[in-house]
Amino acid sequence: MGKVAGCDVLPVAGSPQCYGYRSRVQLKVSNRDGTFALGFFRTGSHQVVDIGPGCALAAPHLNRVLAEFRSLLPSMPQAAGIPQIDLSIGDDGRCIAIVHCTLKDPRQLVERLAAAHGDLPGVSGLFVRSGEKGELEKVSGIDSLDYGIPAGLFAGSREMRLRFGRGGFSQVNYRQNLELIRTVGEWGDLKGKERVLDLFCGNGNISVPIAPCAGEVVGIEGYAPSIADAVTNAQANGVHNATYQVSDAALAVRRLAKRKERFDLVILDPPRAGAEAAGDIALLAPERIIYVSCDPATLARDLAVLSGNGYRVTRSQPVDMFPQTYHLESVTELVRS
Repeated sequence: MGKVAGCDVLPVAGSPQCYGYRSRVQLKVSNRDGTFALGFFRTGSHQVVDIGPGCALAAPHLNRVLAEFRSLLPSMPQAAGIPQIDLSIGDDGRCIAIVHCTLKDPRQLVERLAAAHGDLPGVSGLFVRSGEKGELEKVSGIDSLDYGIPAGLFAGSREMRLRFGRGGFSQVNYRQNLELIRTVGEWGDLKGKERVLDLFCGNGNISVPIAPCAGEVVGIEGYAPSIADAVTNAQANGVHNATYQVSDAALAVRRLAKRKERFDLVILDPPRAGAEAAGDIALLAPERIIYVSCDPATLARDLAVLSGNGYRVTRSQPVDMFPQTYHLESVTELVRS
């Protein structure tokens, strides 16, 4: 699709877990005459398909929490105003639940959930999301989850723990997330002097682990809570050469280019829509670009743009982040021609 020639596509990095790997699920809720269905939308519709005892792809603890909510909902008059429940866990098994609320006044739901805390023993942090802007109101418990990065993942890496706040983004497969970080760390081949730009940096998932091997790291992310997590993660892990900015990635790249700033390595991990400013990255004159993608189609589009702006695609590592689905994550390297 991208008309890229000569790229070495490596064998897919398979997932150690084929089932029970997902650390996040969004459960749709429907209520018909007091009978609740918890599950997912049928394809092309808003009909909720009940998943019974749980989802085979979800971590076992998430399915246990699902069962707790299934038992609790029929006793809640406010449950008619709950269209969705988001569940996330850290790699230590702690769970945060976000209950969506369509009621005009969510206070009764907040109070009922607070009183039902004992009925949800698997939930470590509980929140209610309501209002047009999706404001979160804390009911009880913890505000963030975390996961570990082992020492020796790539040359020069050290043990770390990274947090992400409630409602923040994290990869759904922790083991395969390590494969992404390992690949970027190895291909980056940092010697301690390089200037690195991390676009769509999130909570510092990639840039915090590689920062000790670089001279300077600059992270850009449009979601302010994730930048707060990135700053916290850098500080908590003794990383002092990384700075993080809240900004749209495309605007940030153009701003940096206008100031004639230069980087040795640019890393980007955009959402499925890809990188709007892919062509503008060339203005920063990096020797290499490492593109982490969750969508082959937008990756191909952006690689074609970068190939037309002085870069050559050298290798790509597919990563099976989502077993039992057709989706693939990938890490692709480009070098300046």
